[in-house]
Amino acid sequence: MQFRLTIGKAILLSALSLASFGAQAQDLPANTVATVNGMAITYDDISLAEDELIGLVGQLPERQRFETLVGYMVDRILAAEAARNAGLENTPEVAKRIDFMKQKALQDVFVGQKLMQRVSEERVASYYQDNIVDGPKQEEVREVREGFECGMGFENYQDIQVGDVIECFEVEEVARAL
Repeated sequence: MQFRLTIGKAILLSALSLASFGAQAQDLPANTVATVNGMAITYDDISLAEDELIGLVGQLPERQRFETLVGYMVDRILAAEAARNAGLENTPEVAKRIDFMKQKALQDVFVGQKLMQRVSEERVASYYQDNIVDGPKQEEVREVREGFECGMGFENYQDIQVGDVIECFEVEEVARAL
């Protein structure tokens, strides 16, 4: 996901640039947002962090989300540096996690590339037009009055997956017994 440069981000970037670039600016990537002990944090890093944390930061306003992600990356770099200094870099536990994350990264990139090959902007626009804009209009039913039958149709429904739950209820009146 690419970030749009807004006035708020430009101000934040300017402040971070003045505070962190100094004499090392010529050695940093062009899309550097901040540096931590000489290590650059780039827009690409922020984008990866957003992918990882989208469930936590997705509802935040854009500027707050950006600032939160920059803070997350700063904390991550400082914590990793502290772990290295503590001698954890070559432990079996870290090696196991690195292998796990490598497998995850390979899967994510592979699936992303395959999706991009199969899904084009035109196909998405066509599907949206055909199924959302021009598709059948449906009303949301909040309740079903007594005496009516209810049903569900699964014809032409392609998104049913293992683990999906369909709840069905039957109202039964039971006479009180004393």
